[in-house]
Amino acid sequence: MKENFWGKMSDEYLKNNPEPPPLTDASLAAFEQRVGLKLPKALTDLLYVKNGGPLQNTDFRFNGKDYQVTYVKAVTFEDSYDSIRTYNSILSDPDAEDSRVSLQKRVGDLSKLLLVAEALDGPDAFALNYDDLNDSGEPTAWVVALTYGEEAKAKRIADSFSEFLDGQYFGDEKPIVDLNEADQYRLLADGGYSGTHEVSGNNVEMAWKICLDRSRILVFQQEDWGWGKSVTRMELKRSQLRSSSGVLDFFYSLYQRFLLHRLGKEMGANLNQLANTEKLRVSKYDAPLKPRCFNLTFHTHTLGDEPSADPWIRVRTAKAFGDRWKNSESEVWNDSVYSAREEDLKQARRAIAGILL
Repeated sequence: MKENFWGKMSDEYLKNNPEPPPLTDASLAAFEQRVGLKLPKALTDLLYVKNGGPLQNTDFRFNGKDYQVTYVKAVTFEDSYDSIRTYNSILSDPDAEDSRVSLQKRVGDLSKLLLVAEALDGPDAFALNYDDLNDSGEPTAWVVALTYGEEAKAKRIADSFSEFLDGQYFGDEKPIVDLNEADQYRLLADGGYSGTHEVSGNNVEMAWKICLDRSRILVFQQEDWGWGKSVTRMELKRSQLRSSSGVLDFFYSLYQRFLLHRLGKEMGANLNQLANTEKLRVSKYDAPLKPRCFNLTFHTHTLGDEPSADPWIRVRTAKAFGDRWKNSESEVWNDSVYSAREEDLKQARRAIAGILL
């Protein structure tokens, strides 16, 4: 078993939600007889140490894709939310008929699909599929996503539970974000935030730079919420921050021509500058921080926009993990930088709007 595999629930949580009793040979045998399936040794080795619970390291990676595995289920005497159980049991409610049919098409017999782990956020759950055995006769590991009103999603991610455990991601030697890269580009704005999280009591530190490289806007940010440092690099195109609504642009262009004629070029440019800030929003950040915190959010898609061929902000993130770095890449529609001074963010917005002309 991997060292330091299991995490721990808070004492407050455990007061009302006691842990399942330790796994014994007798309770394992009774469970396997009840479900008609034999658990792989790699899983029972874990459960003999601790009969289910949260993981210390929740990051997993399969075929280049990142997953969160927050909690491994327990062996219990009867089915419950915290127990390992079949999807035949999970989807036994008549209202779940559509999900049953949809999932069965993808994985086979639901009485042979055993839920063993899940993510805290999102629909992902992790199961052993006894209808899809490997060459050694062991069940393969699958990720299953059930979302109300949508077709079930499921795919094999590992050949065995042992291979599933090998997917746990412990980081890389070097981060994929280098804050010194910002020095290569034209600086549009910089700033940060320093304060305290009123719930955890942790010091919160953030620092950022917004840069321009030809048609690209690059945002570099370092954050520390008291649980370890992380650095991010956002990349988007200037064109992604301009209004793309054809109807609005048509009426706006007529109005701008009127202003250019009546008030001169400078006033028309100022209007253009303001119009292009609709995707750069300054607002109060909803978090228990002292002093209060504001955020400048980059939106590449807003209500009324026509679909863009490339609506994404590309984000690289590196999080400190011991002496290593947890690296990830993602695509999002919005992301933010933070400051205790609202005016600093408005000034940054004006600087960005100025290069959108």
